[in-house]
Amino acid sequence: MRKLKSGCVAMLLILMSAGLYSQEGLKDGYNKLYYANKQISSEGMIREGKPDGKWISYHINGKIKSEGSRRNFQLDSVWKFYDEQGNITEEISYLNGKRSGYHIKYQLINQNGVLTSVPLFKELYLDSQKQGLCWYYNSKGETERIVRYKDGKKQGLTREFVNGIVQIIYKYHNDFMIDREFVNQNDSKGLKQGVWRDYYDNDNIKTEENYKNGLLNGFYREYNQSGKMLVSKFYENGKLIERSADDEIVAEVKNQYDSLGNVVASGSFLNNIPVGTHRKYTENRTKVKIEEYNNSGQVVSAGVTNEKGVKEELWKFFYPGGQIRLEGSYKNDKRTGVWKFYYPDGKLEQTGSYLGGMEDGLWTWYYANGSLRREENYLRGKEDGLSTEYDEYGIVIAKGEYIEGLEEGSWSYQTGGITEAGSYKAGLKDGIWKEFYAEGILKFEGGFVQGSANGKHKLYYENGKIKEDQNYRMGQKDKTWWVFDTEGNVVISYVYANDALIKINGIRVNLENDRQN
Repeated sequence: MRKLKSGCVAMLLILMSAGLYSQEGLKDGYNKLYYANKQISSEGMIREGKPDGKWISYHINGKIKSEGSRRNFQLDSVWKFYDEQGNITEEISYLNGKRSGYHIKYQLINQNGVLTSVPLFKELYLDSQKQGLCWYYNSKGETERIVRYKDGKKQGLTREFVNGIVQIIYKYHNDFMIDREFVNQNDSKGLKQGVWRDYYDNDNIKTEENYKNGLLNGFYREYNQSGKMLVSKFYENGKLIERSADDEIVAEVKNQYDSLGNVVASGSFLNNIPVGTHRKYTENRTKVKIEEYNNSGQVVSAGVTNEKGVKEELWKFFYPGGQIRLEGSYKNDKRTGVWKFYYPDGKLEQTGSYLGGMEDGLWTWYYANGSLRREENYLRGKEDGLSTEYDEYGIVIAKGEYIEGLEEGSWSYQTGGITEAGSYKAGLKDGIWKEFYAEGILKFEGGFVQGSANGKHKLYYENGKIKEDQNYRMGQKDKTWWVFDTEGNVVISYVYANDALIKINGIRVNLENDRQN
């Protein structure tokens, strides 16, 4: 459910389980609640008529369902959730009612014949926004992606793994991918080729190696977490070449001169292999043709600068194998005009225009099979206009408009067979939102005002019967809430006022209100 943050429904069940009852009202101090079969449902402290301190809830079979603490009536501490077999399913850290710390979702996998709970994802939050490194795992429990976030948006490096090894490095700025690099690659024979690299958690490089046909060829370097180089060695076809006194191979600079003695070309070589930046000057020396090489002598970029080294005109960037990775023009060292990004096999991955170094106009993304992935409009570096995203079969999975980087007006999403539709104002949900099952049956309907749930919210089973009937007032739980079984029969009811629980199945929780009445 997109309308409730992960863990909210589970938190409600801490005190509210289907069929629970109590012979007496809840009093300040330690309380226990029971299922209809007299099995304990939950237990914990009540203060001023409301839950506070540690609370534990149980499945009907007696296994712990959830446990955690409140402080001053706000969720505070790590809350843990378990399935009916006692396997942990989720951990959410709270501070003063907000997610702060790690949110870990678990999955059950078979390890040597034993079902074991391992993370599905591990996300770091601060004030309920993703911050820092977040880990995502595959069905085997292996790391699949490490993503860096800032204020809820991808920022910096995202590392994608295959069989535990980083294979692709993505670079993001405010959720927008600005670069991608393939590393740690093997050829069809299983031989290492090109750059192999490992990283610290702060995104700094830990080790960097260069390979050719499975042999070290070029520089091998190690760095500390601050980025300072600790070790530097140079290899040629797997053999270590003697290092200089300063632990670095001294490259030979070769210059070419015209008849007047002016330098017309300059570049560094290691054992006759071009490395670093190579320059060729025009006759009037106002432009310089640049070729940049890695330590294995492979060109990584080529283009033109002015005499001050400012990028101008067309530039091309290459994969280690020589295929074009991206290409486009610069003006005053800023990207301008149409740029194109390619997959390693040469197929177009994305294309769009820059103006003054910022995305501007229509941008288009493609899947590796060539089918359209996303179309998005930009204005001065921010999404502005229609945005449409497709799956690999051409089906629209997200569609709506942006204004200055924020969603505006009608939007629709389709994920996992669920369709969601509604409206935004300045990036916040506003108005009626609906969700539908794959068969078009209504799953959810509810209102929002400036991003806050407001008014009646209803959830439905796949058979069309109502599942929950909820009420909100500007983000706070309000009035009577109902929970139904799959046949439409009432299972339990709650009463709220100003986000505080007042009654469970007609039993008053807040004794202070009872005394006042």
